Amino acid sequence: MRNAVIACLWLASPALADDIGSAPRGATLAQEICAVCHAVTRGETSPDPDAPGFAEVADLVSTTRQSLFVFLNTPHPSMPNIILEREESDDLIAYILSLRAE
Repeated sequence: MRNAVIACLWLASPALADDIGSAPRGATLAQEICAVCHAVTRGETSPDPDAPGFAEVADLVSTTRQSLFVFLNTPHPSMPNIILEREESDDLIAYILSLRAE
């Protein structure tokens, strides 16, 4: 339980959150794995009309580092079962958040 509390505080900490993940590595990963279904850059249209674009996801008020982490690590029937290492997940999250409209 203690580790879960520490993990939640770590994920929620704004000071630490900015230093987690590499957006450039996440962009490469998105192109390699996600672009088959999702628009991974702003201004693109998703190849699969049911798959939201990453910029769309980034712009949602509910999108946070933690919500993306939970989403990426929970199976979804409409998505392939892609298993990411923690560093890959952090990189992809950093990239998605970098697309947020200013």
